[in-house]
Amino acid sequence: MKTLYRNLAMFAAVAIVLIPATAAAQGVLYVENDRVGVGIATPATNLHVYTASGGPQLRVESADAVAAERNLFQLINKGKTRFLVNNTQAGVTWTFDNDGNFNISKAGTFVNEMFLDGSGNMTIRGSLTQGSDVNVKTDFAPVDKSDVLQRVLGLPIAEWSYKADDPSVRHLGPMAQDFYGAFSLGQGGTGISTLDTSGVALAAIQGLHALVEERDQELAALRKEVEELRTLMLNQIN
Repeated sequence: MKTLYRNLAMFAAVAIVLIPATAAAQGVLYVENDRVGVGIATPATNLHVYTASGGPQLRVESADAVAAERNLFQLINKGKTRFLVNNTQAGVTWTFDNDGNFNISKAGTFVNEMFLDGSGNMTIRGSLTQGSDVNVKTDFAPVDKSDVLQRVLGLPIAEWSYKADDPSVRHLGPMAQDFYGAFSLGQGGTGISTLDTSGVALAAIQGLHALVEERDQELAALRKEVEELRTLMLNQIN
């Protein structure tokens, strides 16, 4: 079939009109050399799907009744593989690159906005914002900040390296198992949410502040008592 298409393409593009039962034209499939155009007579790439109106243009679907993992979309290249998403109205194209690592960037900037290496380390160029809107939360409960402080003081903290990283790359922090055992926050297992670590840190700071204020009040009371005793002794001497 491929040879036939090539021979026909020597004279003109081959057009196949798809006609449904209603006899109304459904669309046009053009084959020219090694290029296929759906809805376009001059395909710009090996497969060019075009429509002048809205709606989905490409759909890959498995109708197998058996639930299983399937590769429904795959890009293969001997070298850097790139996937582009272009918004013509905004004039912005985002690129998703596999060069051994996974990168997300804006086309033409040559700057990675997100970088994910093979060891699972992710780097982003800007800040990370996690959802914390009060309107998406429920089941609120008060926190004993002094108790949080005590649990923080008992939390093992170590310096360590990820096994997948170079040994020179060091980190500082608790183990997920110890953190969950102390606070029962997050989904447990082997990860720690930065929302939870920052929340614990803030609660511990407030607990420490309350402790310092209490000590300051006790110290002020002792100073006052010492001053009163000093005044009494001076009066007795005089």
